[in-house]
Amino acid sequence: MYRVLIAEDEVFVRLGLKMSVEWEKMDMRVIADAANGQQAWDIYEKEHPDIILTDIRMPVMDGMELIRRIRERDRETRIVILSCLEEFQLVREAISMGVSDYILKLTMTPEDMEKILQKVRTELESIRGSRKEQGEVSPEEKKRVLLDFFYYDSYDMESVKRRLERLALPFGQKNLLMAILEVDNYGRLQSRFKDEYGLLVSSAISNVLNELMGEYGNGFLIEEKETSYIMIAEHGKYMQKAEAERAFVQFLAKIQKTLRLYFQTSVTIGCSQMFDGYESLRTMYGQCRFCLSGKFFHSGGELLLYSAERNRDHFAAVKEAMEKLYEENGRQERMQAYAETGLEMYRKSPDQESMARFFKNLVGEEVNHMAMEKQKQFALSGEYVQRMDRAENLDQLLAVFHDLRYELYVDPDARKMNKTVASIMQYISTHYAKNMPLEQIAEEVELSPNYICSLFKKETGINLYQYIMEFRINRAKELLLSTNLKSYEIAAKTGFADESYFSRSFKKVTGQSPVEFRRSVFHKEDTVTKGG
Repeated sequence: MYRVLIAEDEVFVRLGLKMSVEWEKMDMRVIADAANGQQAWDIYEKEHPDIILTDIRMPVMDGMELIRRIRERDRETRIVILSCLEEFQLVREAISMGVSDYILKLTMTPEDMEKILQKVRTELESIRGSRKEQGEVSPEEKKRVLLDFFYYDSYDMESVKRRLERLALPFGQKNLLMAILEVDNYGRLQSRFKDEYGLLVSSAISNVLNELMGEYGNGFLIEEKETSYIMIAEHGKYMQKAEAERAFVQFLAKIQKTLRLYFQTSVTIGCSQMFDGYESLRTMYGQCRFCLSGKFFHSGGELLLYSAERNRDHFAAVKEAMEKLYEENGRQERMQAYAETGLEMYRKSPDQESMARFFKNLVGEEVNHMAMEKQKQFALSGEYVQRMDRAENLDQLLAVFHDLRYELYVDPDARKMNKTVASIMQYISTHYAKNMPLEQIAEEVELSPNYICSLFKKETGINLYQYIMEFRINRAKELLLSTNLKSYEIAAKTGFADESYFSRSFKKVTGQSPVEFRRSVFHKEDTVTKGG
């Protein structure tokens, strides 16, 4: 049965299409519908439908961009355009990209649609017939069957095994290992390459991984989504288990180094234990995903090998994360209640996304609580909401928390922040990149240097010089992680007189030099984490 996706922003058109066409008679079924091109693209990546009916003008991502993306990925999915009269020029352009046909929305009837779908079905039958004659199954079909097997636990194992054997997969069934690679900080990578939709980046990464896989030997690469890749490798019956595992781990470390070299980004990898037989692939996928479920508590760039101890390691990471928040906030009693909630939640569902969501909500709660204590009206700005949403691990989330705390400048026993102190902090936030002598700050608020130092310490509990230093160091951290700037360039952009003073100050505050700090994030893959 052919699988159909409908992409149309008008809900009544979507409903009309689903209700008016006799899909089963056409040997088709509608697997999903989408209200915009981005939703349709996300569904396409996951489901790989055989047929897509799409509008041209849609919000978020239009139909033309959707078609371009799909045609860059595959030429076999059949596409039919739902158009209006005034869109004829766009229709012509779409047809040049391999669209099967188009139909006018205002005048279409169920009979018209069924005629077009019959034509599309004939095209698909021709493609499949050609493959059958040649004894071939397309790579996209192989990927789709494998992903269905990984995701859904509703298949009879014997029939699955027979189906997988018929696919003529490019790897055997002896000494199989699987790894899932997740690209860290993908949004930064897109920004660096000025790649709004991620097409350039994902295509480039896929090419590099396929080339490396070809060098390694029998294996198969599946692009699960733009940030995630599944790698399956066979090591044959003549290789000892320990030797095969060691070779695969070394290969994965090579991948991390290569992607770091070409893309200046880290990759976190979850690796399964070794199994025999295609029927074990779902178990291997689950092991890889379980390894990655604790990614939020690492800094990125880890190589996590599955073992029975991994659950205990994740649980310890949750406890350590709670302790970090104790240290950051100094609210042991209040945070203890959250800690117990978080640990109980992890016991029930050790899931990466749910734990990340829990910690992000926790930070939001704490910010609101701090604002109430300060009797200060405060709402998370769009910038902070985006930064919290983009945070891929606890360290990044705590960096946002640092900045929020500085903005609120909370001390549990301090009274409402003095307007003069708020003015000083505002001045620092806009002038930190320049030389900022104390006399200049004092002149800005029309007070003496000694008085503003005393007032700032009294109101915030922190020395003014210390605040300026930590503010600059936090900005330097952001530049180290989000740009390729050299240390001397970052020093100049964050208000340090020279690179030497910047390096000394950075190490004094963080315990690491700027180079060590950047390496700890992007080069961490050089140290393989055992037990996962």
